[in-house]
Amino acid sequence: MPPRGSLAVVYAFQLVTNTGMAIIFPTALSYSEQLGAGAAFSGVMVAVLPFACLLGNYPMQKLIEQVPLRTLFYVQTAGNVVANVLYACAGLTHSKWTLLVARLLMGLCGQNTPVLVYISRSVGLNHRSWAMMVQSSTMGLGYVLGPLFAFVTSVFCKELRVDNLVVDQNTLPGWFMALLWFVLLVSQPFLYKEPRAGGGVEGQTFVTHRPPQEERPRVRAILLLLFLQVVGGMVFSLWEVFAALHCTRSWGWSDGTAGLYMACVMGSLLLICVLCSLLVVGKFADRSVLVCCCTAAACAAPFLFDYGTPRVASVVLFTVGSFALLSFCQLFRGACYALGSKVTPNSMQAQMSTWIAMANNFGRGVGPLVGSHAQIQVFAAVNLCVMGAAVAGTMATFGHLKPHAKAT
Repeated sequence: MPPRGSLAVVYAFQLVTNTGMAIIFPTALSYSEQLGAGAAFSGVMVAVLPFACLLGNYPMQKLIEQVPLRTLFYVQTAGNVVANVLYACAGLTHSKWTLLVARLLMGLCGQNTPVLVYISRSVGLNHRSWAMMVQSSTMGLGYVLGPLFAFVTSVFCKELRVDNLVVDQNTLPGWFMALLWFVLLVSQPFLYKEPRAGGGVEGQTFVTHRPPQEERPRVRAILLLLFLQVVGGMVFSLWEVFAALHCTRSWGWSDGTAGLYMACVMGSLLLICVLCSLLVVGKFADRSVLVCCCTAAACAAPFLFDYGTPRVASVVLFTVGSFALLSFCQLFRGACYALGSKVTPNSMQAQMSTWIAMANNFGRGVGPLVGSHAQIQVFAAVNLCVMGAAVAGTMATFGHLKPHAKAT
């Protein structure tokens, strides 16, 4: 296993990245309206970050082959400090395009490919499922803390009556995230150590020898995992954007209350995911976990439809459906990360990590564009269709989801 300090920095980088991604969801619409835009622009503002990540994935892959991971983490962290300060200063510029530029810079500096590559290089094959599940749970924790911090900053501004061009409930999340990134920036030189080349050492020590298998990569398995990453990213970002709008428009809640609701849903599912990971990892095959979670998520999607019930019943049904859908979605994403490092030979680990990150970012970019315009029936139908396709693809490719002979 890698040094604890280094692993803590890597997981902290993932945590702060996802927190910054989610903290703006409750206030995206109000910030856009403050600068003279509307719901469509708020969807674009949310979507531009993952699309920027997508554009930066291929250059990041080339940089990983030539530049130490330490340098990449340091540059990305510094870039995020600048990006969040720019996001917070959009009120001073009175320009909605400042928000887009800030989110674009966040996306370019929010690549998680180095995180996946670090785990692939420093954690052995037998412990990699656990490490990837922790990484997936860290992402989920970011989705919890983001809306929660949005609620806290909203209450802070309201109670202290802070409302000016520099600090208000729309800009304070930017200042807060800039502070978190700065703390991570100054801690990296003291905690992070570069992993050894050649993959996880324990993978060479503890992995049992298997009979020779074909050396060519399993194309079907790779395509399925990439598709599932698109689905997972899309389902999460679609729900995040739609839930924030649905809470304020259909249920009449404030931005802060919507943020608290989203944080509670995300926090509950994170707890369940961690408990399930403790019970599942190392006891069941990753591909079996994948099939079960995809099927369960597809069964949860019908709860999201509006059946014309009273308001309280509608809130309960939507919450139960959201909780189940996102929980199983998060679990199968963790299984996808683990399988992604197992179905490819060691020489393709960095490339596979880049492909997975690109697929996830593409899904996260599509979700907000749909969620900012969709009504609840369309929202539920989209989730049902994509999860049904995920179940069909997983069952059809089940036999190909085995560890590669050259994976370490």
